[in-house]
Amino acid sequence: MVSGCVLEWVKDYLVNREKSHTAPVISGIPQGTCLGPLLFVIYINDLLDEVDSDGFLFADDTKIFRKIMSVDDAKMLQLDVRKLENWSKEWLLKFHPN
Repeated sequence: MVSGCVLEWVKDYLVNREKSHTAPVISGIPQGTCLGPLLFVIYINDLLDEVDSDGFLFADDTKIFRKIMSVDDAKMLQLDVRKLENWSKEWLLKFHPN
């Protein structure tokens, strides 16, 4: 949980920003800032915590992988894909499957 000075710092960052052309968005952070990428990394930091397969996070790219030696390995990988899908629904951050 974020509180105290850090909460005030993030609030100050998000409130009373210079306005530009508005467009409806379903999620996101202000673009073109130094703090934006940091907030994104903090937001997705736990993405791979419940995944049993190997995985990498790089910027806004996520990859999971597993050596498939049996049907059980394939099932485990599919289960991990479902875990990521559940995470994305819970945290309202859609994956682009490509």
